[in-house]
Amino acid sequence: MEVGERQAWPFLTFAHPGHDPETRLYIDAEITVAPSPRLPNDLDSHLNVLVTLSGLNGATVASATIDQNNALILTFDDQPRTRLTVSGQPTEATTGEPWWLRRT
Repeated sequence: MEVGERQAWPFLTFAHPGHDPETRLYIDAEITVAPSPRLPNDLDSHLNVLVTLSGLNGATVASATIDQNNALILTFDDQPRTRLTVSGQPTEATTGEPWWLRRT
């Protein structure tokens, strides 16, 4: 997996070795990661998201589900199992969908 940013949206790129194309998850909503990573106190919210997601670089997705509120929940196969939840609800700053997938 790769973490990055395009325009205003952080993204995660998922790849399966030997399989094309890759799939990119764009995020325009609140996220939570459990267990919570330790972050510097002086990061603004934008950098906080990128630093939090960067901890997932190279991780492998073990499961993906969408809950009744359209939140995307990804669980990774690391130890302890990391869980990323992308809210399915827009915020005041959301310009389209809270999250979406695109093949690259």
